[in-house]
Amino acid sequence: MMKDRLREVRERIGSPAFEAASGALRAEAEALLRSEYRIAPRERGGWAHHYYCPDDASRLTFDWNRPDEHVCLRCGISRRGEPYDGAWISLAHGRLGAGLKSAALLGTALGEERLLAKARELLLAYAAVYIGFEPHGGIPYNGPGKLFQQTLDEAHWILDVCQAYLWLRDRLAADDRQRIAEGVLRPCAEFLAAHKERQLHNHAMLITAAIGMLGFALDDERLTACGLQGEYGLFDQLTRGVLEDGLWYEGAFHYHYYALHPVLQYGLAVEGTPWDIRMHPSIKRMFDSPLDYIGPDGVFPSLNDASSIAAIGSFAPYYEIAHDWYGEPVYADYLRLAYGIGDGEEAGGPYVPVPRSSVYSLLCGADLTVSKDGERAGGMPPGRSMRERMRASRSSAGSGLTKLVNARSWQLIVKHSPFSGEHDHMDRLGLSLRRGTESLLADPGTTAYGVPIHYGWLKHTYSHQTVALDGKDQPPADGRRLGWGRETWGEWVASAVDWTEPGYRMKPDIILPPELCPWDAEAYRDASVVRVNALLGDAFLDIVRVRVPDQRTIDLLYHIDGELSRPAGAGDASFAGVFCELDSTLFESPLLLGDEGQTELRWELASGHWLQGSWCSREVRRICARTPGNPPDTRRQSLVQRVNIAGEATFVNLFRYSETNAWAQTSAVRVAEADTPGRLIVQFAADGEERRFIVRLSDMEASMRLEEERD
Repeated sequence: MMKDRLREVRERIGSPAFEAASGALRAEAEALLRSEYRIAPRERGGWAHHYYCPDDASRLTFDWNRPDEHVCLRCGISRRGEPYDGAWISLAHGRLGAGLKSAALLGTALGEERLLAKARELLLAYAAVYIGFEPHGGIPYNGPGKLFQQTLDEAHWILDVCQAYLWLRDRLAADDRQRIAEGVLRPCAEFLAAHKERQLHNHAMLITAAIGMLGFALDDERLTACGLQGEYGLFDQLTRGVLEDGLWYEGAFHYHYYALHPVLQYGLAVEGTPWDIRMHPSIKRMFDSPLDYIGPDGVFPSLNDASSIAAIGSFAPYYEIAHDWYGEPVYADYLRLAYGIGDGEEAGGPYVPVPRSSVYSLLCGADLTVSKDGERAGGMPPGRSMRERMRASRSSAGSGLTKLVNARSWQLIVKHSPFSGEHDHMDRLGLSLRRGTESLLADPGTTAYGVPIHYGWLKHTYSHQTVALDGKDQPPADGRRLGWGRETWGEWVASAVDWTEPGYRMKPDIILPPELCPWDAEAYRDASVVRVNALLGDAFLDIVRVRVPDQRTIDLLYHIDGELSRPAGAGDASFAGVFCELDSTLFESPLLLGDEGQTELRWELASGHWLQGSWCSREVRRICARTPGNPPDTRRQSLVQRVNIAGEATFVNLFRYSETNAWAQTSAVRVAEADTPGRLIVQFAADGEERRFIVRLSDMEASMRLEEERD
């Protein structure tokens, strides 16, 4: 099959449809030709996550000619010394590996001797020194590397190196093949095998896929089996690490595709051989499931340790492979949207299309103006086109995610997922709300891990729209979906989490170092939270019931991308108390808001006004402060609704968006507790008319209906 791929690459190079991909492949290969980097016998890479400005989280500027000077273009500061120099070395070898793969593929496809010679030279250079590299580590929660500082990066690099070798193998002399195999491929495989992770983890996906590919390249069934088979091998990762609906358990779309990518690299290398994995059921489900969570703006939800922005174009290269392997029309539809191919509804969006520039488009790309069976593109089953999926609501009890979308381009994401291990942000029942492309209540995602704000703020309960008890992080627990519905008046979802039992779904199969366990289990002992959310035309309703067995401080948290605007004479005062256990300097200009009972707030956004009506069943204090956003040199307004009780408290918040600055446009919400325990009557105006809802809340079920509707 690799020979078939080479023939297809030759056919696509020069085609106008693949001009960007051909140019990108050529540019990377030519960059390798120009490189004068000489691999030293004592190379010692650092952690690439340190190659970021610690102040604003911007990536530093890599320059081949300045290995000891690293400039941040955002703030202009030049960083020197460690850890930046070591990170530069790792980035240099990452680029060499990528360039090697490109030079080997392009040189082999087109028979360009200068590229073939450069690729051979670099492979032999690595083979001459790799065995002598000293294992080193020290990156938190990661195994060591030899050339790099962690096992993960070693696996990344060797996947590129191994692919280059596979493209070149038939053009190498026997003694060159032997030197490369025994000098770099086998020792790297044995090193990775010695440091396999005994857990379900995205790192393990990369490491086991790399071992499997090395075993295939070396024709060593022992190594292949070491990578693929047994507990925590690649097949086990795919079987048990992928949730029922196809999402990777770590709960971030970035890590979903990050875990999928090495599987695809391995799959392309072995397709058509006895090791072919294309029919493993989890792989196709991993392609399918995320498509239902892309928003109308073409953006994936930002959850857990994820980049703050990932749009439909970010993962388009993987769907080149999906379309080639499985032929589903929706994959071609995804690609047309990502690349802006077609007219009207077929192309573009509120995001900027990306160029079709990946190597996977050269290896697998189809003519996107026609379907795989040769018919003109566009005939999709009703409700299954990408546009329709992006505009539709979706809820999954398996992945624990709900997306609600309405006709006004409001998009709500509610996280009632299983605990997702090392990359979790300890924010069960957290939510994120957008209106079109504008963020209203955002999940901030995170930064590079070497930036202080990652572990200092973004990776904690308190930076999310959820509940914190006694100012502590939530312990591991699995969320639950209690119900969801599409009604004539809007859409709703109910979810719950409790800490009555210490176990959680993934506990037997993940490793949590003590440093990654910052929570306080006692603060949440026997506590429970139920949340009901609804989109109702021009309004968003958030109802949260918290139950604690003894005296606790309950904080309901909101983080608004705007500024608080108060009517005259509101009676606010400075707040001198403690927000939570985190560094107090994170909270700037803390303010204790007046009007302790039912109140209304207004927030000034970039393009309009966010009106909030607020009610609580208990005496409540509302505290506001400016806190870091993402990037960390930006600021959000954080609103804390705080009660200190034993027993039960219910919070009701109604949010409405207005393009005018008329304070008289009310967001008032009126709440009464019904005679039946666990029931509320919630009344407010939506779409210009008064609405009255019956809301049922319990740990096992929750629902929402108009009062006129029957049970």
